[in-house]
Amino acid sequence: MLHNSATFCHMFDLALVNSWIQYREDRQQIGCRPKEIMQLLAFKLDVAESLISDCESEDAESEPEPESEPEDEAGQARKRKSTPLPSVHKRVKGTHLPEMDLATYSSRCRNPGCSQRRKIRCTFCNVPLCLTATRNCFKDFHNT
Repeated sequence: MLHNSATFCHMFDLALVNSWIQYREDRQQIGCRPKEIMQLLAFKLDVAESLISDCESEDAESEPEPESEPEDEAGQARKRKSTPLPSVHKRVKGTHLPEMDLATYSSRCRNPGCSQRRKIRCTFCNVPLCLTATRNCFKDFHNT
């Protein structure tokens, strides 16, 4: 029985690597820069996350961020850790809606290339993004 599961894992990994090679070639053909192409590990993690998220209900929400800065032992505010960016799969799938987030006004836009401070966040990704008359990082971020 152990032999069968090892064979399955090997075949699954082989299929993932072949898919990544095809993905990389497709991205190169459309003229993407090498920095814009996912590495093999990131590709595998993205596939794993998409398989897991397909099984989870979309009603499950992450815990909201605390409204106040956490304090250390000396009573001084610690720097808040930024939440990791969602995978490309999560960015394009789901119901993404902008929402005013007054609690995190000092949050910087997480769209690559932008560092503006904004009050808007995505309700699905929980990521602060710009959404103004001159700049639409919300749309750019979800079309990556």
